[in-house]
Amino acid sequence: MSGAPAPRPPNLPPRTNPGSLGIQKSVKTDLMDVQVDAKIVADGNGGDRPKTSFTHSHNRIRWPQYQADAHDKIVRLIGKVIWHDTITIQTVYPAGARPDQLSGYGRGTTQDDIRNGDVTLGFHESRHRNDYVAYLKAHLLPDPPKPEIGMTVTEYEKAAADFEEKLNAYYKDMDAESVAETDEVGYRKSTYESTGEPFRHVLPGR
Repeated sequence: MSGAPAPRPPNLPPRTNPGSLGIQKSVKTDLMDVQVDAKIVADGNGGDRPKTSFTHSHNRIRWPQYQADAHDKIVRLIGKVIWHDTITIQTVYPAGARPDQLSGYGRGTTQDDIRNGDVTLGFHESRHRNDYVAYLKAHLLPDPPKPEIGMTVTEYEKAAADFEEKLNAYYKDMDAESVAETDEVGYRKSTYESTGEPFRHVLPGR
């Protein structure tokens, strides 16, 4: 596969701008202590391929203990829902990979990208960062359930489990949307994985 020649040498890849993305969820009550923020951190080294991803630690959520009566209804809550986390977005490059190398699939291989000279690996990875930031802005994190006196133990445990499921789905959708927007366009990542052949750019002086 060959791309049409770019009108000029490739643009330099966008620089990563580390910094806070602000508070994504905050709830402070007698029974809730929730604070989740997000940030972009500087590029790192490691792994076996260039990759932009996000990490989180929702297993840090702590649920109140409780006492129940003979009818399995909660009569006392001990503690509160505690959910403190940071969603961390980072791009990493393995040894030998550089942001100014050429993108092998997805963004960096579309007709518009080629026409504009945005064909680098660093440009591709910057689009993943932008995808994650856009998703966080467009979709609120789910609200954890508020425990209440009078709930049955079954209701309480189901509410906690349902929330965990919603949160897992949120993060899966966040990743899937970035794959669709940045990997499965132009010369698709799925094509690259099935053929083993990256996109072949034709550029001035290359």
